[in-house]
Amino acid sequence: MNPSTSGSTAHQVGTETPVEALRQENALLRSMLEATPLGVCALQPVLDSTGQAIDFVVLAFNQASLRYVAATPFPLAKGFSFSQLVPGARETGLFDRLRQVFETGEPQQAEIPHFLENTPGWYLIRFQKQGEHLLATFHDLSQPLLARQTPKEKGSLLQNVLNTIQAGVFVSEAVRNEAGEVIDFRVIEANPVALRTIGLTLEEVIGQLTSKIFPYSHSSGVFNRYLTVLETGEAQQYEIPYFGDGLSAWFSVRLVPDGTERVISSTLDITSIKEAQLSQQRQTQTLQGILENIPSGLFITEAVRNAEGTIVDFRLIEANRVGLSAYGLSRDAAVGQLTSVLFPWDHQNGIFERYRRVIEVREPDFFTFSFSENEMPGWIDVRLTPHRDNWVIASSLDITAIKEAERVQFQQAELLQGVLDSSQHSIVFLEAIRDGNNRVVDFWYAMQNAANARNIGLSDEEIRGRTLLELFPGTGLSGLFDRYVEVAETGVSQRLEEFYEGQGLKGWFDISVAKRGDGVVVTIVDITETRQFRQQLEVANAELRRSNDNLQQFAYVASHDLQEPLRKIQAFGEILVKEYGMALDESGADLVRRMQSAADRMSVLIRDLLSYSRITTHREPFQEVDLNGLLTEVLNDLDLLIRDKSARIERGPLPVTHGDRSQLGQLFQNLISNALKFGKPGEISRISISSRRVLRRDLPPVLLATERTHYHEISIEDNGVGFDEKYTERIFQVFQRLHGKSQFPGTGIGLAICRKVVENHHGTITAASKPGEGATFRVYLPEVE
Repeated sequence: MNPSTSGSTAHQVGTETPVEALRQENALLRSMLEATPLGVCALQPVLDSTGQAIDFVVLAFNQASLRYVAATPFPLAKGFSFSQLVPGARETGLFDRLRQVFETGEPQQAEIPHFLENTPGWYLIRFQKQGEHLLATFHDLSQPLLARQTPKEKGSLLQNVLNTIQAGVFVSEAVRNEAGEVIDFRVIEANPVALRTIGLTLEEVIGQLTSKIFPYSHSSGVFNRYLTVLETGEAQQYEIPYFGDGLSAWFSVRLVPDGTERVISSTLDITSIKEAQLSQQRQTQTLQGILENIPSGLFITEAVRNAEGTIVDFRLIEANRVGLSAYGLSRDAAVGQLTSVLFPWDHQNGIFERYRRVIEVREPDFFTFSFSENEMPGWIDVRLTPHRDNWVIASSLDITAIKEAERVQFQQAELLQGVLDSSQHSIVFLEAIRDGNNRVVDFWYAMQNAANARNIGLSDEEIRGRTLLELFPGTGLSGLFDRYVEVAETGVSQRLEEFYEGQGLKGWFDISVAKRGDGVVVTIVDITETRQFRQQLEVANAELRRSNDNLQQFAYVASHDLQEPLRKIQAFGEILVKEYGMALDESGADLVRRMQSAADRMSVLIRDLLSYSRITTHREPFQEVDLNGLLTEVLNDLDLLIRDKSARIERGPLPVTHGDRSQLGQLFQNLISNALKFGKPGEISRISISSRRVLRRDLPPVLLATERTHYHEISIEDNGVGFDEKYTERIFQVFQRLHGKSQFPGTGIGLAICRKVVENHHGTITAASKPGEGATFRVYLPEVE
């Protein structure tokens, strides 16, 4: 049943020859059954879980059958049970005989007393097995039996019937007042069943008024029913509950006039039937409620066969709301229709053949078919189950949402696998294998990415169903397996570096292990090259330390051994000038002055080189440094120079930072000395020192690669001679000068020292200037966290 083609035009099957022939044959059989005077009922057994018959229900019957069940409390209909059809059948052993016929196949018959039309009599009931069903035929024996009896025998025979039938019988006679109005009824006859029902003897009943025996008769309307039957001459049948004298019961009552002043009532105790009916009704309502509220569509169909017995169609017997609404059908329009009319596409898409095969092989069938509705794909899961001989129960569930979820899940899995495969690192999922004590004894190699497949040389098919210790036994020997187990048990992730050799692998690996379900996800990075580079770097660092040691040794030699000859040259020059100055001519005196000047410059150069080397090789542990106090100390040291230059210093608040106090002091001293040295001749030098906090977006490009987000910008601004900014990078290099020695003294190392100090403190220094307009040096130091 495919909703995608629900708009297809339904074809009519009324003209199909096999179906028409089957209908005609059924009609002929029905006419033959209706023509016979015998009552005929087809019965179907109701079996328990062991296959034993526990009752029989009516499948079909003819009109003549109705005469033999006239005393039953319900109209004869399909589904009517044999226990209801023949009251007392179980008590009299008739039901056991019926079950024997079903089990042995041997026919049986019995004479049953009855009280039809309030007249005692007998009928012959015969049972015969037909396939898996039983046929019950009823034949009235009353007239032939009575015709052979004398009047006395007839009376005795009829009394015997009254005494043996299962219905209670009362014969009551009208009691009239002086005006001729019926005011009550008097009991003149009752059979044993009736007496047992009310708990009285025949002597206590005969001659008594019904209003005395049944005080409720007037208030309950029973008296009015008697009166109506008497006055109209028409029989009545009704059901009435009785609650009293400790009795709670239901009775089916039939009132029949006898043409005189008497009314004959037959009463049948239907309590068990009523209770069973109410229980069945509750079960039916519960089942119907369940069926109407389950998410599955439910269809019950019956096979339609042709004259040869071939299944040519199915007829819809019942369907729930979900099933009908899926095809836009109503119950009234659908139930009873052929499926070829309701679902014509089933004969083209193979579903009809599946239905037929379920009936023929008596086995369930499961399948899923797809459809398209409004250009959107859909899927329905169908289960076909055989029931009885010709029924198929079909349940259908729209699984479009499930299929869509599976599609999305598959896409997500593909995406995840794509992401994993795009990684250059090995990623594997290992699923724990546990023993009877719940201890991890190994791991299934459950999944890997493309990088791992390349690295280990095994495809997904080759690792499927294999374990870690089977593929890589070295993990157990190296202790790596124990680490995996620890993560799987504790859930605490681990990261380690391990050397592994075996199974085609050799090198150092950075391994990250994280718990996932009852297993671990392992990420493996080959760090062999990194490890080798690290080793090379360690060697280079050791070499650098040796170079630094040599540099420190050089600095020591420069500060002591080189300074000593210079001091002697300077001393001998001074002696030469003092003692022999008068003997030297102007040219000789000029040579001595130049010698002393060169020695002085050499001494300054050696000191500056020593300072630069110490900045590079010797660092004190960082500590908290208040730059305000440090600046004050620097300005005090430069006080004479400041006075000599008549310079004016403007200062703002400076931050507290972490660093080497000595190096930071040298930084400020070099920058301020530089500003004083390059002042404009004949003009008062003005130097401004300020600070501000800057964000990452305002930092120089060289600092953008750092993780720090806040820095202090310390500016030293002067009104000196300035310089061309194309030389900005040059001025921070060692021995680089923009002016001649005669114009401005110096060695060209001061700003190089400044840059080195700032870099040692994880910052940088920049300069901005124009010739003749002064310069601004900006120092960037990280903010204290």
